[in-house]
Amino acid sequence: MSTDRRVKRARIAAALWGGFLFVLTSWPNPPAIPAGGFPLDKLTHFVLYGVEAFLIDRAIPRKGRPGLALGRVLAITGVMALWGMLDEAHQEWIPGRRMDSGDLLADVSGAVGGAVAAGLLSRVSKR
Repeated sequence: MSTDRRVKRARIAAALWGGFLFVLTSWPNPPAIPAGGFPLDKLTHFVLYGVEAFLIDRAIPRKGRPGLALGRVLAITGVMALWGMLDEAHQEWIPGRRMDSGDLLADVSGAVGGAVAAGLLSRVSKR
């Protein structure tokens, strides 16, 4: 598959996943899932934002050699941090939801993980 086609598919996937995130966080009064003290909510935020960061990384063509690039990871993490802040603020107006700095920390941590994973995978997939 050509690089252009791969990037286009990644952009569509990132947009769809972003829409999915917005729908999830706009859901009023979400059900509480008993986790026995395990921070399932934070793990969920980590995974959801990690996937989005991974998809965004794949949606931006790489210039030069493949692999982990600090500037790329920081840029994607910054975008995802802003997205997380806006998302948490948006939840203040949704019944049964609230702004939570712990959720934002999990969002940003997941974004770092997703962007790093995408960078490492790009190196492996080019071999």
